[in-house]
Amino acid sequence: MPYPIATLPHAAGSRAGNAASMPADSTRSPRLAGRRVLITGASSGVGLEAARRFAAEGARLALLARGADALEEILAAERLYAVLVPVDL
Repeated sequence: MPYPIATLPHAAGSRAGNAASMPADSTRSPRLAGRRVLITGASSGVGLEAARRFAAEGARLALLARGADALEEILAAERLYAVLVPVDL
């Protein structure tokens, strides 16, 4: 069962923005709200950055990587909510 969707925390100077960091008067909803995105190699590098950006746009995530522990650490550290799929393709 997937974890509930949440937004990423926004830090000054962060490259990944999120819906929560938008101005209060903005009525724009996240572009990918309700869309599903599957990301391979999500525990580091390009895959991790993709997960951050898609989450910031409101996408529901399925994150794939070789290490279950690494995926769970990323989930907690980044405050992402996603379906975690440890795989070794």
